[in-house]
Amino acid sequence: MSKLLIDGYNLLHAGSSSILKSEGEVEELIERLRRYKRQKAHTITVIFDGHERGMPIERKEKIKGICVVYSRLGEKADQVIERLVRQCGGSCIVVTSDRALTDSVENDGAAVIDSEAFIERLDMAAYLELKGESGTDESQEAGIHTRKKGNPKRKSKKERATIRKLKKL
Repeated sequence: MSKLLIDGYNLLHAGSSSILKSEGEVEELIERLRRYKRQKAHTITVIFDGHERGMPIERKEKIKGICVVYSRLGEKADQVIERLVRQCGGSCIVVTSDRALTDSVENDGAAVIDSEAFIERLDMAAYLELKGESGTDESQEAGIHTRKKGNPKRKSKKERATIRKLKKL
């Protein structure tokens, strides 16, 4: 079980997914994450920007088992994510396509997955749910090999740790 920190608006506007472009895009995202959580049993926190028209304090809600955080007035979601990564000691996975945020949280030890790649995982989980299979099938990870048989070009320790974290998704 992993802790996922998701840059909400970054994920909503990533890629060309028509499902996430409807009127109730936030509600649809929460519903998709709820289905993903039910299948994968991760702890999921979605962080949305509230820095332009938000409340003077940070607002947290629990919606359908998903923790939703709105940053306070004057604070960006990226700053909240960085703070949460430091609090959990880097043992989490951050979903964002923001390059500056990616560099910052990787320096703190967190693994990062691109928003478009995570949307593909959400789609695969939804497909498997419709098909009636569990998402723990090893055939999904067939393209990622970490076992090396004497190859001197072994990935660095940091890259291998990132791969291990991402395999849990």
